[in-house]
Amino acid sequence: MFTDAGFGHVTVDAIESPLRIASVSEARELMGAFPFIRRLEAQLGPQQRAAVWQEVETYLRGLGEGSAVPASTQSLIAGGVDLQRNRNAR
Repeated sequence: MFTDAGFGHVTVDAIESPLRIASVSEARELMGAFPFIRRLEAQLGPQQRAAVWQEVETYLRGLGEGSAVPASTQSLIAGGVDLQRNRNAR
């Protein structure tokens, strides 16, 4: 995508960031906001959905430190040189 836009020497670095979610209910709410989770949920009936979320909450409680849930997130940082701009500057 970047090279198609005229950038060269493109690099992409993954940055891990620790995350502490304040509670299991907040973690569940965050997870439920992701479109792919909603698509999976849509395939389940109401009872199955409730059972799955109960299992997820039980798992999250096992990870917790007090009421908080430790997690991590990853960001991709991309950079490059605008080859068009560099050509025009010469």
